[in-house]
Amino acid sequence: MSQKKWNKQLIKAVNKQDLAKVQEALDNGADPDTENFLNHPPLFKACKYEDTTILEALIRANANLNITKLGGLTPVYACASQNKIKALTILLKAGA
Repeated sequence: MSQKKWNKQLIKAVNKQDLAKVQEALDNGADPDTENFLNHPPLFKACKYEDTTILEALIRANANLNITKLGGLTPVYACASQNKIKALTILLKAGA
């Protein structure tokens, strides 16, 4: 499977909160910073769902913790503005 297909698999798996599929996509070369059709990287969805296991998998895969989406929003801002304290704490401990 090509990287582009693994990237799509990653986006789909994050949206479904399927850690096993997230890890499979990352293990096969998916870019942890790939964006969905709304220009949202996976970190933003993991923050929205406060899915700490997926968030940690993305961090281990070297996701850019300070990546921005349209408007300049960062994952830290997304977590803080949505009161996702567990996810925010993980991001900050990881260096965001």
